Amino acid sequence: MNIGVNPPELLSTFFPGEDPCPGTVPGEEETTLWSAAGHGEARWFALPDDPNWGRWSALVFADEVPFSQYDRLQEFLRQGRRLPDRAACIALTGRNFHGQRNRPWAARRGNLHLTVHFAPWRPATEIGLGFTLLPAVACIRAIRSLSGGAVAAGIKWVNDIVAGEKKVGGFLAATQTQGGIVQDVVLGLGINIDVAPDVEPTPFVPAVGCLREIYPSFRLAKLLPNLLRELNGLYELLLTDGFLPLVEAYREYAVIVGRSVRIWQDAADSSAEELRTIPPLRRGVVTAIGDDLSLILADSQAPVIRGRLAYEEDCRRYGL
Repeated sequence: MNIGVNPPELLSTFFPGEDPCPGTVPGEEETTLWSAAGHGEARWFALPDDPNWGRWSALVFADEVPFSQYDRLQEFLRQGRRLPDRAACIALTGRNFHGQRNRPWAARRGNLHLTVHFAPWRPATEIGLGFTLLPAVACIRAIRSLSGGAVAAGIKWVNDIVAGEKKVGGFLAATQTQGGIVQDVVLGLGINIDVAPDVEPTPFVPAVGCLREIYPSFRLAKLLPNLLRELNGLYELLLTDGFLPLVEAYREYAVIVGRSVRIWQDAADSSAEELRTIPPLRRGVVTAIGDDLSLILADSQAPVIRGRLAYEEDCRRYGL
């Protein structure tokens, strides 16, 4: 795999003891990848495929970026620029990162900020919601395996990664489809490892944490290869077996079945003051998750397809 880094010292942080081939000349797609996701002048190296990392064509490591790598990769793709399949971009810190609906995401050094590009070129009917499921399942498996099961991470619908009652991460997924063919996919993943950013509590996210609070030996350099290996393996599973195996894994790791919840529209303001003026779309006990990730609520025939979810007890805590 080709690795672009700035500064070059980052290579030894993630590949200690390796003897990479320096001065590798990147191809056109790798050069485009660095233009989209890197910052400053890249140094390129080559390393053989490592099963501990999975099979990746290109990795980009940047110390700091003044933009969202997730947004930039999509921008380049909309311009018709080609990016390598199985490419991953890591920023140690940066500015203008965000979550769903451009909600701010604080990038703190020591945490994981990862953007991935896949080029599956497969019918959307085969893939379904696979690229929403894939990062969720990969995050949970990487966290659980690295901690030996000590961190029982789970998924709070739709895309929050939680440990206990605290949010420790989240992910975004964007696909570009033409003629029913999924051509490009960009995933953005953020996990709090060293630092829990200061975030105003809301009924949707009442508490934010980091993995080292629970398992002190967690480090970015340890979690990253585990996560990339899981992402690569699940990508191959999606291409060969379709999305239904990922649905089953998502259900296994979901933490909302059996919980009483309220669901507001996606665009709902997070503050309790605002939510007091907006009735929830639905409320009830979650009994199941559909193949399309819809929620089945007790005593309700219509599934919930989208929205923002808060637990009933958190709503009451905020006087809702």
